[in-house]
Amino acid sequence: MGKALLDFARGGGLAAGSAMLLGLWFQGMHRLGFREAYPDGFVDVLIPGVVGVGLGATLGLPASARGPLWFLLRVVGVAIAGIAAAALFAIGGTLLLVSVFGIAERNLPPYFAVAGVALVAVGLRRLPRRRAARAVLGVVVGIFVVMRLLVVWPSAAHTVMCRLFPFPSEKLRTIFDHHCGAVCGGERSRVVSLDTKLVYGSIDANLACSVKADAVLEVTRPFFEDACGDVHDAAPAVPAFVRAYPTMDACVKEHPAAVWREWYAPLPSPCCLRQLTERHVGERIHVSRAWEFLFNRWKWSGWSERFEEL
Repeated sequence: MGKALLDFARGGGLAAGSAMLLGLWFQGMHRLGFREAYPDGFVDVLIPGVVGVGLGATLGLPASARGPLWFLLRVVGVAIAGIAAAALFAIGGTLLLVSVFGIAERNLPPYFAVAGVALVAVGLRRLPRRRAARAVLGVVVGIFVVMRLLVVWPSAAHTVMCRLFPFPSEKLRTIFDHHCGAVCGGERSRVVSLDTKLVYGSIDANLACSVKADAVLEVTRPFFEDACGDVHDAAPAVPAFVRAYPTMDACVKEHPAAVWREWYAPLPSPCCLRQLTERHVGERIHVSRAWEFLFNRWKWSGWSERFEEL
């Protein structure tokens, strides 16, 4: 009886250790931006639990099951032992490290990795007999380990990611057309030349791409451009109090831009009208725009501004 309980305890240890390591992999994929649900998603609990119990029931006991009923009993016993081991090492260990030693929760993954490896080492009783099965198991574990280690060195992970998932540069013209600003809208101008530059980097643990666009526009319809970049089809009336200020900065200090809270719409400062530039047909204007994008959930999306997902 005691030996059987010890076998199930080892199987539960393997189940808990495997679940902890797989949970760490999920957490790493979340940090790199591939997943969003962690750690509150149901899948993040279900998959590690099922995989852990499956490994514990098949590889954590000394002999294979002698029938479906025996295998079901093994699964139930390993699940109960695995829950107990997880509660002891995961919940108890977290309380100990956070409450007693004052370690921040974000710094716990290395401790869980050590505990998970120790539980797997203690609980693993046997490996598949066939070399092909062992090779497949080793390759799968190796891939998981390498991918999780890349989280520790995000620069290395991003070097790989930007080659596998490069920024869709073919969409830069569309991005510029949609977000160039009022000077490009209303058929006021056309793009004569467009030069774009991509620079990959990191924002926290996410792969980022800085996009800079330098364009030359040719005016196709006359308009007026104020000091804040807003355009007017006709010359606007400049309030007298705006002209009374000696400088633009002095005016803006007293009359800053506001936000119409009901619609969250920006209200430009009236001081913008202090300087008006008339644009004529055929005139060429140099325009520069810059945006930041993040690779998140397998897609590139805007960071500093709200863009549609690419």
